Amino acid sequence: MSSTTKLLKQYIEEVVSCPEGHKRLWVFDFDDTLCRTDSKIYLVTADGTRRSLKPGEFASYVESPGERFDYSEFLSLINPRPIKWVNRVLRAVYDHHGGANITVLSARGFPGPIHEYLDIHGMPDVEVVTLGSSANETADVKAEWVTRRIEQGGYDSVVFLDDSVRNVEAAGRLERVRALRVIHNRIGESLRG
Repeated sequence: MSSTTKLLKQYIEEVVSCPEGHKRLWVFDFDDTLCRTDSKIYLVTADGTRRSLKPGEFASYVESPGERFDYSEFLSLINPRPIKWVNRVLRAVYDHHGGANITVLSARGFPGPIHEYLDIHGMPDVEVVTLGSSANETADVKAEWVTRRIEQGGYDSVVFLDDSVRNVEAAGRLERVRALRVIHNRIGESLRG
């Protein structure tokens, strides 16, 4: 067994483990965290010029006055490619704890393609929450959602996985949250780990 495989197994065991009587929520982003797709966001400028942005570009884009985003390609699942190690984490959490305490939290505005992905992978009961938020507000909106969910669900802790630095930093500032940045082939701890 390679050292990378051994580290991944240890990491999965750590993330999946939950002490007796401890209530934990696992939150996964979708695009560029659970899978890569060929869906693009289009930036439409004030003069009507249209150019495409990949999800990673969108996550760090600072919107200017007069610009708007066109999310039409996110209404379907275009060429999904799972990010294998994150899907192994999701599968391990699902197999150990079921879908009740797992949420896929996405900036997408429509949950259908995410449900389709989860159904294909045998996890139809995982909750999907779509926020439909812009790049400038996604981090705050996700952090607010996690805060509300902790309060409403009585969670002792949250494991939050996302590819966006801004989202991970915002969630990582919250009490009881271990925010982890997904970097496709590895993991990065948040400011607060």
